[in-house]
Amino acid sequence: MQSVILVMQELLEAQRLMLEMGNYPRVKAASINNYEKFYNSYRYTHAKTYLIEVLDDEDRGIDFCLALARLLREKHPESRLVLLSSEQDEACTKAKQEKLIDTILPRGSSLSYLAAQLVG
Repeated sequence: MQSVILVMQELLEAQRLMLEMGNYPRVKAASINNYEKFYNSYRYTHAKTYLIEVLDDEDRGIDFCLALARLLREKHPESRLVLLSSEQDEACTKAKQEKLIDTILPRGSSLSYLAAQLVG
């Protein structure tokens, strides 16, 4: 069984993505839309893949998401870390080059594309 955790602000969008991932056998997906709660409890979760949505606000922007990625990478080095970002800025590119994150997916991509990238 492959597990995917979605850290996304938009609960409805996360639910739609989980439904799309339901088309793939042996995939279990969960979502959380409270970033701070996840940040405080990440030690107790484990998934093969984590998708972290980078928001355009200051509190849950790229710096916060990369800090979360660092914690996840330290705790779960074998997990795949994916950022969902509206733009691929220098910080995202640097994080990928340093292997802090594995993949950057553009926000606005189709659900079928996102699901295929997450379970592939």
